[in-house]
Amino acid sequence: MSYERTRPDGVQSELWDAALRLSDRVGLHLVGAREVAWWQWIPVRLADGGAPDPDTLFPTEIAAVNSLPAPQYCQFLRITPDGMSPRSALAYLAMSRTLKSRWHQDFHRETHTPILSQRRELARLLFT
Repeated sequence: MSYERTRPDGVQSELWDAALRLSDRVGLHLVGAREVAWWQWIPVRLADGGAPDPDTLFPTEIAAVNSLPAPQYCQFLRITPDGMSPRSALAYLAMSRTLKSRWHQDFHRETHTPILSQRRELARLLFT
């Protein structure tokens, strides 16, 4: 996994900044409380990759959804032990924005489970 922070060619600076912000948030949670942060959920604002205040960890996706006044503007991410590189965050945000804009898909529905695994062996644990 490459943690290179230089913007790839053809990527808008606004989207790359959002990906860096998301990657840094995941990394800070893992540095601050590594074992506590594993497999916890965080809300991710689609506009800028940031967090609604305060930046809290949630044990379930439903708990994260219920804590927000407007969950339709967020996607919910489960933190994995290996973190999230800026390029993984870029792909995650691009996928989430495409789903939201193209199909008007609400991420907080219980029936919707987007799959974007960071590692194949962890994919089965991401959305359980």
